[in-house]
Amino acid sequence: MKELQAVIFDFNGVLLQDSALHEKAWFETIRELAPAHPCLTGDFAVFIHGKANRDLFETVLDKKLSEPEAHQYSERKEGRYRQLCLELGDAFKLTPGAPELLARLKAAEIPFTIATASCQHNLEFFQKHLHLSHWFDLANIIYADGSIPCKPHPAFYLKAAEALGLSPEQCMVIEDSVAGVQSAKAAGIGRVVGFIGDAPQTNRGKLLAAGADEVINGFEEFPLPNLGL
Repeated sequence: MKELQAVIFDFNGVLLQDSALHEKAWFETIRELAPAHPCLTGDFAVFIHGKANRDLFETVLDKKLSEPEAHQYSERKEGRYRQLCLELGDAFKLTPGAPELLARLKAAEIPFTIATASCQHNLEFFQKHLHLSHWFDLANIIYADGSIPCKPHPAFYLKAAEALGLSPEQCMVIEDSVAGVQSAKAAGIGRVVGFIGDAPQTNRGKLLAAGADEVINGFEEFPLPNLGL
């Protein structure tokens, strides 16, 4: 098997099983703003996942938003999402198997980081409540700071590889969304691993069709041999 040098994790849906929380926050927010929008009765998960907040709000509201408007709407949804996370209590924690995997990578001195479409406020929230600094160099985390085109553009993964001081071909990416897999493939990532987690198994075919080299159910199936472990 091909040995790679580093791992780049998507966050939401990979290191944190929160798809249902995002879906609930989006559904409630869109229902308030546009109760007749067809996405509410269609394939809602496909409509929202892997897309930037601003793009979604502009689609739902059918208008271009100024920066202050986009920020206001985004915080309306993300504030609701963060509250739902806190309501989980002790169940608000990293995906099962993630701490053990991160510990093994750290012990083997294999670099790893995060490339997430989360906004700064959410990232700070995760850092505080999930203690990300225990595992990650926070300076290397790539997030939606307003300067990076959203996935499926390759920018997130190009910047993450650069932050690790490696070429994209030397990195493995773990992704749960079609847009994320497409982003990683477009960046030239050496191996793209689709992640099911708590998502429906029907996502497997979608991730493979988007270009994933393999799909795993959880971190117990993480392809350690690709890293020489």
